[in-house]
Amino acid sequence: MTRMKNLVAIAGTALALGLLPACAGTGQKVGTAVDDTTITTKVKTALAADREVSATRVHVETKAGEVRLSGNVKSQEERRRAERIARDVHGVTTVDNELTVGAN
Repeated sequence: MTRMKNLVAIAGTALALGLLPACAGTGQKVGTAVDDTTITTKVKTALAADREVSATRVHVETKAGEVRLSGNVKSQEERRRAERIARDVHGVTTVDNELTVGAN
């Protein structure tokens, strides 16, 4: 009986380890996906703390430390400020600022 439990535990562990890379999603390694999620959260938090940037209008995606900002902001200054805030977050390697300025 104990041997059967050990085999089930080993099989379960092997299965979990085999599936773990799939949890990252887009072909990224698990550690990278976690780091990217942390970076995205930090950028969103920094944007939300800023009084001049409407964090709800700025969408943030991160892949391998590269942050992509998208959405619609009210002014060129808000666009520039969002980029500066993202660049200042630890772990960000580059910022692709695709924010558009308009009245949406």
